[in-house]
Amino acid sequence: MDSMIDWLREIDPTVHIHNMQIDDCSHSDWLCSYLERLPLAAAEFSRNIAADPYLQNGFDIIAHSQGTVVARGYLQWYNETPVR
Repeated sequence: MDSMIDWLREIDPTVHIHNMQIDDCSHSDWLCSYLERLPLAAAEFSRNIAADPYLQNGFDIIAHSQGTVVARGYLQWYNETPVR
């Protein structure tokens, strides 16, 4: 993930990046993405977005692997803070 953050900062050094881990699972991130239920993960994603004042006027999502499924869950079930 750090290489993606570095790449984004090369494109725009002023970009605000909110990199989040969706759960407090004791296993590795990839295993947690399979074990965590999607509605719970999407709800936590929504709480993380709501807590970040930089994102309140809308934001862009960059996700990969299981993160795309969580992002879609947010878009379908929440999307209170709009995705541009």
